[in-house]
Amino acid sequence: MARISFGPTLIFLICCFIIFSHSLSVFMKKEKANQVLRIQKRANTFLEEILPGNLERECREEQCSFEEAKEIFKSKEKTMEFWFDYKNSNPCKENTCNNGGICKVKHYTYSCTCPPRYGGNQCEIEKFECWYKNGDCWQYCQDTEHSRRVICSCEAGYTLSEDGKGCTPSDRFPCGLIKRSTRSYERGRVIQSETNAHENMTNWNQTLSWASSGWLNLTAEIEDDMEKLEGNFTEEDLLRWSNINSTDEEKTRIIGGSFCRPGACPWQVLIQNNRDYGFCGGSLISSQWVLTAAHCFDNIIPHHVTVGDFDKHQRERDEQKVRVRRHWRHPQYNSQNYNNDIALVQLTSDVIFTQNVLPICLPRPSLANVLIEGVAHGIVSGWGATHAKVGD
Repeated sequence: MARISFGPTLIFLICCFIIFSHSLSVFMKKEKANQVLRIQKRANTFLEEILPGNLERECREEQCSFEEAKEIFKSKEKTMEFWFDYKNSNPCKENTCNNGGICKVKHYTYSCTCPPRYGGNQCEIEKFECWYKNGDCWQYCQDTEHSRRVICSCEAGYTLSEDGKGCTPSDRFPCGLIKRSTRSYERGRVIQSETNAHENMTNWNQTLSWASSGWLNLTAEIEDDMEKLEGNFTEEDLLRWSNINSTDEEKTRIIGGSFCRPGACPWQVLIQNNRDYGFCGGSLISSQWVLTAAHCFDNIIPHHVTVGDFDKHQRERDEQKVRVRRHWRHPQYNSQNYNNDIALVQLTSDVIFTQNVLPICLPRPSLANVLIEGVAHGIVSGWGATHAKVGD
């Protein structure tokens, strides 16, 4: 009796079952497939291929190639900009430019358009120029060609600090140095631009403040006093002061301000006549020269000056009296409108410099022109009254 072999048959059936079970996981019904692949189907219109490229038709309704996008934009730069964004690979999708730089696609990469005063691939390098904040120099500033840096220098009597910006006193009594007391004083930064003073006058006007960074090296304490003083001005005060200056007699008077503490205005000079009457103020610019106003000598001849004085009514330790040798008024001085109201006074001997007796620093011509024409506010020191007396 013949025997039937089930071995090959069983193996065949098992293979068919495996293939059938796998086919169930690969293929699905049409309805389910349409839920997964939601591609908008669109038939080409008549002669569509010969029509000009259309972004909506070619790349929005269906996938487009780089060549199709190129036909649409007709420009390689615009095509690259679109293509990076289309493929979600736009390098400017997240702006990597610093300090307000604008990111722009450039071929397969990007470039940054930097604002003024910044450079580098990502606008990360700050460019220093003298017209803006004096190049961050404390005193003199000079622009350099083909460089993002400036050259800082200092007035005689000062040396440049290690940072290349600040100025440290090298002499015992350099010009413009403020005496430090128990309260903290701060030297103001001296402003100077060696180049393009006239061309950059508008920019200087926008960035400079004589009160905070002028040649006077004003102290933080004086600035605080000025802020307090401005905050204490009332409408009544302004009306009273305007009334004080309303007559011809009172137009020569200056009332208001705050006390300049001892050592805070070491260049201040009191000019006196032969009766020891102080009739004008001035600024010490060297050991033998005083700068003042020409109108001071309209009717009075100077006899001597007092330096290092704080209170006119009492003698101070550092107070010095020196005779006047000669004085000069500006040759074009006009006593009617006070044009060219400036004068020089020469002393018979040198004054002795101390912490309370120091010359003020004079600006170079380029800075002087900028400060005179471009700066609206300033702080002056002098001999006057902080308040008007009742009955005046």
